Parts: sequence; C-alpha cells; structure tokens
Amino acid sequence: MESQFVKALRSELSAVSTKLSAVCTKIEVVRTEMAGRLTELENEKDTLEALLRHIQALLTLEGVPVEFALDGAGGKQEIPSGKPSTSLGASLADAVHLFLSQEGKEYHYIDLTKALVARGVIIPGKDPGNNLVAHIYKDPRFLRPKRGVYGLRQWYPTSVSNAGIRKVKRSKRTRTKSRARR
Repeated sequence: MESQFVKALRSELSAVSTKLSAVCTKIEVVRTEMAGRLTELENEKDTLEALLRHIQALLTLEGVPVEFALDGAGGKQEIPSGKPSTSLGASLADAVHLFLSQEGKEYHYIDLTKALVARGVIIPGKDPGNNLVAHIYKDPRFLRPKRGVYGLRQWYPTSVSNAGIRKVKRSKRTRTKSRARR
C-alpha cells in the first residue's frame, strides 16, 4: 500500500506534468506566431532595402554622391564609395581603389563586384561586373596581371604590364599586311 505522502507526490507529479505540457504548447504557439511575424518583418525590411538601393542608384546616376544609408538598426552607416564625386566612374574607381588598398590583394572582377556590393557600393547596369571593369579598365591606378584579375599598379614591378594588351592592334596589323601584299 502506498502512503499518503506518495499519493500526494503522484498527484502533484500529474498536476505539474499537465501544467508543463500546457506551457510547452503555449511556447510552441508563440514561437509559430513570432516566426510568422519575424518572416513578415524580414520581408518588409528586404523590400525597403531594395527600394533604398534603387533610390541610391538613381541619385548616383544623376551625379549626386550618396554617402549614407540606413543600417539594419535604423542608424546611418557610411557607404564605402571612396571620395564623393560628381561622376559615377570616378566614385566607383575610388571605391575599388579603397577596397583593394584595404584588402591588400588582387581580386577577380566577379569577386570584386560581389565584395563591393556587400559593402553597399552601388554598381548599376544589367551586368555590374562588366560595368565595374568599364570604369576601372583605363584607370592608371589599376593593373590587370591575369585575365579578369585586377590589382593596384603599385603592387607590381614596373616590368609587369596589363595582360592581354597587344603592341599593335589587330586592325592596324591587318591593314599593314594587306598593304605589303600590294
């Protein structure tokens, strides 16, 4: 036979187990509700960030330097776009120069584009990578040591030249050969 003490403990065990089960159920309900609300807020945040990037891109295309954007906490953060400039090319080249100086190593243009976009630099156009290359290709601060790879000219000895540069352009070479045949 069980003592009254054991019966009381069993009764209390049953009551506490029931309460615990109810609390666990409530926790799951709240988690589900909060997860849904969190998803809604994250979607709203993504939409607003996309809108912010579009507005910044439009301002940049109009020649207005964009130096600040809102961060996730609602404060301002500086966009590392280099020195503000009225021309998109100069500010984009400055941003690349600043980034490469900070990183201290050469980057493939696709990786460079991804890293700059991750830092908040806006690179407009259908293909941001090609747009980036168009803005830095003739800038004397940069050197292309290998196909698709860009670094700062100061990192390389003077004997290294841009990869892929021909001494004579093809069109001139072809014309010269055709004139020699005559």
